[in-house]
Amino acid sequence: MNWIAAALIGGSLLLPPFLAGDFYINLASQILIAAIFALSLNLLVGFGGMTSLGHACGYYDQAHFIHDFQAFSGLTPRIYMTLATPHLNHVPLL
Repeated sequence: MNWIAAALIGGSLLLPPFLAGDFYINLASQILIAAIFALSLNLLVGFGGMTSLGHACGYYDQAHFIHDFQAFSGLTPRIYMTLATPHLNHVPLL
């Protein structure tokens, strides 16, 4: 009996994309994208504590990070991003 109710609820959740117009499908997808963004931001800033990790490493603002990045790589982050290839963490030798 419970599986019948679960099947009806599951079926009712699958029907709206076929019955709704393009506007409502787009609206629902935009809402889901915003929800995923909010969850990931909460994970990084809240639960994961990436802001606290940056402060623990001594990066209180962007200037500190850029200074250390340039001292390490010899490039500013902007130049690094223009030279970056599709492969992560790889910059061709100059």
